[in-house]
Amino acid sequence: MPVPPSLSYTSVYERGVPYPERWVLVVHGILGTKSNWRVIMRRVIATNPTWGALLVDLRNHGESRGLAPPHTIDACAADLVRLAASVDLRIDAVL
Repeated sequence: MPVPPSLSYTSVYERGVPYPERWVLVVHGILGTKSNWRVIMRRVIATNPTWGALLVDLRNHGESRGLAPPHTIDACAADLVRLAASVDLRIDAVL
């Protein structure tokens, strides 16, 4: 049975220190992708190593392809809720 499409994300955290207990979901603008935030969030996390960041491609952006309609803000929000539940991390903020 095929695996249903899901959101693509990249984890950013400081290596060599304790694994972060607090995480932020970082989403891009309307024409962006998760890679728009990579350099910025690496710098932020380097100065705040108790935090980690999940850089997320929203539905039908970047590597998050094939998600079923409707392609609405409500659907995007539901995707983020499902992602947060699936990663087993403490999500404390959304940027």
